[in-house]
Amino acid sequence: MSKLVALDSGHGVNTSGKRSPQLPNGQKTEVGRNYMNEKLFNRAVEKYLEAELVKNGFKVVKVADYDADTSLGNRVSAANKAKADLYVSIH
Repeated sequence: MSKLVALDSGHGVNTSGKRSPQLPNGQKTEVGRNYMNEKLFNRAVEKYLEAELVKNGFKVVKVADYDADTSLGNRVSAANKAKADLYVSIH
């Protein structure tokens, strides 16, 4: 029986907070900004982690909507509802 891992990529894409320095050479992120905010970075980490977990026999449920700011309570409730064995919050 494989274990179920809940992945939490955190705040919404428009939530203010930590961000990278300005990207080099006029580059833009997928949402058109010249910096990468926390959510975009976390999303990239989540994508990599999900692939590795699945490759190693785990099941994965994502508990944070990519664009909306989902409250911690709702993220935890989604993990509990899915009966996740492990909860990983990427921050």
